Amino acid sequence: MIDIKDKFNIIELGAGCGLAGFVASFLTTNNVYITDGNEVVLRLLTKNQEYINNSNVIIHSLRWGLKDAVVSFYNKYFDYNSSDHKYKNIIIGADVILWPNEIESLLLTIKLLLCSNKDSLCIISYITRARTTTELLYNEIKKQNMEIEFIASDKYLPSPQPSNLCNLEKNIFLIKLIDPNNNILYNTCENDRSDYIDKNSSAC
Repeated sequence: MIDIKDKFNIIELGAGCGLAGFVASFLTTNNVYITDGNEVVLRLLTKNQEYINNSNVIIHSLRWGLKDAVVSFYNKYFDYNSSDHKYKNIIIGADVILWPNEIESLLLTIKLLLCSNKDSLCIISYITRARTTTELLYNEIKKQNMEIEFIASDKYLPSPQPSNLCNLEKNIFLIKLIDPNNNILYNTCENDRSDYIDKNSSAC
């Protein structure tokens, strides 16, 4: 499993109440960027941060599928154009695969963040609610020149499993660029930065 204590900053997408990001903030002294695109949710996150008061937590508005929003976020906190890719990031999303019309915007945002730093990782979790949504997710990942690697449940669930553990179809997986050292792929990412089209204007 990944040790986040010293090596990574954390970027949470579609945070909701921010549970995943706030838990991560106790496991690292590096910065944890908890993001969402909904103003009501951002007010909740701010209140939660006021209560938890972890100095390494940064709350930021970030809407999926908006090129300017992603670039503005990255430029504010990281050296977006640096050739040495100084910052390593783990991008996380807890139960963010829900609405089919938001999958493309989410994955485009993830792709931009991954392209910005070859050492970045993306870890996404979700509960399968509809097979068609899962199929759409797989197809869109392939379309975006990324690949998916599932994490076996015995890596994150207790063994033996408690009898009261709800038997939902849980999924945790890594999303990676197919070849992070491929210059053609990075040229594609550069085009995504300059020609980003927001088809759905996702609010997450």
